[in-house]
Amino acid sequence: MELIIRPSKKNRFPIGGFLIRGSSAGKWVLELQELGFSLDEVEVYALPGQRLNSVWGCFVLCLRDLESERLSHQEACQQVHPNFYIPEKADILPLPSYQDCERLFGQKVHIMHPEIGLVELEAPFDWAAHIALPKQLEFDGKAAIEGTSVPTELYSFEVVRPQTDILKQMEEDIMGGDRKEEGPLDLWEKGRLAFYKGLFSKEGEGVEKSALMKFFESFGEDQKWSQQWSQQMVEDFEELMKRNQKELDRLMDLLKNDPKEGLKYALPLDEGMGGRGSSAPGYFSLSRQWNNFNLFGNRQIDYSGSGGSAPLGNDGYWRLQNQYGETARQLKAEGEYKEAAFVYLKLLKNYRLAAATLEEGKYYAEAAQVYLKHCNDKSRAASCYEEGHMYREAIDLYKELEHPEKVGDLFMKLKERDAAMNYYQRAAEVHEEKSRYLAAARLYEEKMEDSDQSKASLLLGWERGHQAYECMDHYLDYYRGEENFQEELDKVYEGSVAYSNCDTFLRIVESEYEKGGDLQPHLKNMGYEIISKYASLKPSLAEQLRKFKKGDKELSKDLFRFRSKK
Repeated sequence: MELIIRPSKKNRFPIGGFLIRGSSAGKWVLELQELGFSLDEVEVYALPGQRLNSVWGCFVLCLRDLESERLSHQEACQQVHPNFYIPEKADILPLPSYQDCERLFGQKVHIMHPEIGLVELEAPFDWAAHIALPKQLEFDGKAAIEGTSVPTELYSFEVVRPQTDILKQMEEDIMGGDRKEEGPLDLWEKGRLAFYKGLFSKEGEGVEKSALMKFFESFGEDQKWSQQWSQQMVEDFEELMKRNQKELDRLMDLLKNDPKEGLKYALPLDEGMGGRGSSAPGYFSLSRQWNNFNLFGNRQIDYSGSGGSAPLGNDGYWRLQNQYGETARQLKAEGEYKEAAFVYLKLLKNYRLAAATLEEGKYYAEAAQVYLKHCNDKSRAASCYEEGHMYREAIDLYKELEHPEKVGDLFMKLKERDAAMNYYQRAAEVHEEKSRYLAAARLYEEKMEDSDQSKASLLLGWERGHQAYECMDHYLDYYRGEENFQEELDKVYEGSVAYSNCDTFLRIVESEYEKGGDLQPHLKNMGYEIISKYASLKPSLAEQLRKFKKGDKELSKDLFRFRSKK
């Protein structure tokens, strides 16, 4: 059958894995960690390169549902069949039937390599063989002084608080009380300022009196223009001048010197500000824009007063944007994560960075709300709730995301074992429906403590030819070192070894034979029997005699004659 792969605008098959470029296994591990995968959730297969004995990268086969939006630069792969994968945004012609796929790819995983075409993958990457454990240090411990004992055991506790209370508490923590409003000059204040300019002049940090003002003061203290009254006018003049200075510069200085106070007057970018190529120049007025730093409320703008505004323009827009970013970084460096998140969320409109900032500051409830409301990222929100020990909220989201194993883990943390077992069973059944028998067996053994179900799942994988070698190897782990190991091995051989899986079972026998021990003679006879029974149908099996007759010089001649005859 000739299969043709061609580009397509959409995926026909579900995403079942992805590719990682690079020959370093360390790089593979780092990328898997960045994507949130543990090694027991995936199977990794090394992919060959175009040059001899080179490694192009690896194919990651996901043992649970893969959300393609989690990937960044990795290339996703479609699952045509549990053992056949093609690149995303591609189609295959003609579409093979399930029986065709079983016949062509039923034994081992196959993938359409992006550079060299169809590749058959032998076995998953063996992490244990490539991970060096650190040297164990000796520790001379001393018994601690006996302390006070807790009379009862605390399993878990929950603090249930409405979301509105969380936001209200955040507002009180940040604001710390109300502040008197100080907006732009109104019409009466502008008139006073114009009058004062005829009487005074501002020189550096001081105020110089004009000749007219000195003339008024010459009448004496008992007259209308007394010395005391002129001092009050000087103070009023200085206050009005201070408020009438250039609005944008005032805000920039305020953000640099007192960021938390400056944020109360900060206007979100692109709200009546021009810039970014706008045809109409924007105007900025230094009036109070926010009554609090509520991350989820609406802006409360004071439109009272008039005047005191200044043109912003493109240059001012970029200056303000840069200052907002610098202010957020400064607040983070000072540990003010809520205020920094306010800048990203309300002023810069960078919602993911706002949520990440709250998460970094361990404000998990607020971070989860930002992920949900602005990013529509239920996965990250669930992770935040979990980190914040808000397990009920996390459970609800993981249910929506259809992650039953995660739901079971959280119910276990809440000491609700029956509910946890129910969701673990659902997760195991999903694994088995999708031919992920190793994952199902792991869940049965490690989390449900049900060895019988684990062994049954492994046998099912062996019989159906999905990761057959790994399933049988893990199944025999239950009996290795036990007296009935030979009996169980014979039972499997007699009951389930046939033409379709004889070569796989022979690999199991060879592996056990190379370990040595008392079973070697029995394993050798078993290997001979498999080869003699199926070599006429699968001539390549004859080559495996070398594993049992090492150093036999006549064997090569016999094998050559056998191949020639065939």
